[in-house]
Amino acid sequence: MKSNKRIIKKILKLLILSIIVVFAFVLQTSLCPLIPFLKASPNLLLFMTFISGFIYGESTGLFIGIMCGIILDIFYTGQFGYFSLIYIIIGYVNGIINHYVYEDNISFLMILSISNSLILNFYIYISNFLLKGRGSFLHSFLNIMLPSIIMTLLISILLYKLAFMLKSREDKLY
Repeated sequence: MKSNKRIIKKILKLLILSIIVVFAFVLQTSLCPLIPFLKASPNLLLFMTFISGFIYGESTGLFIGIMCGIILDIFYTGQFGYFSLIYIIIGYVNGIINHYVYEDNISFLMILSISNSLILNFYIYISNFLLKGRGSFLHSFLNIMLPSIIMTLLISILLYKLAFMLKSREDKLY
């Protein structure tokens, strides 16, 4: 009986996180580009991937990473698995980090946000520009990567408290 309750709790958590991921994708692709003063929009799917791994562990981080990667592969790339690979790695590694760092450590969250954004942006730069012999690294870093990293960091700081509060409420509920 207790095992069934635990399974139902896990499925419900993944369903709620899946709905939030779809909502984040819609927000990231439709509303964020319309804000006129933003040079880059925050990567909400990256935030969802690393925060779910960091708060809930590697299995949830892996699931959300797969989901975010598949959504981005379907809508943005011709080859399947391009974004899935990096998002799976980010979700899983942040889930492993969950075992060694307290969840409420905001300074470590900032380090995670910056490092995950750097990893994702370097991955995109290397596969899309460097290997094809296009684009200057300095130009790409200053005009594309850095604004994206800063926006993702700001969103991470703002939304982390909400995510942490939701998890603590979930823990109290069950």
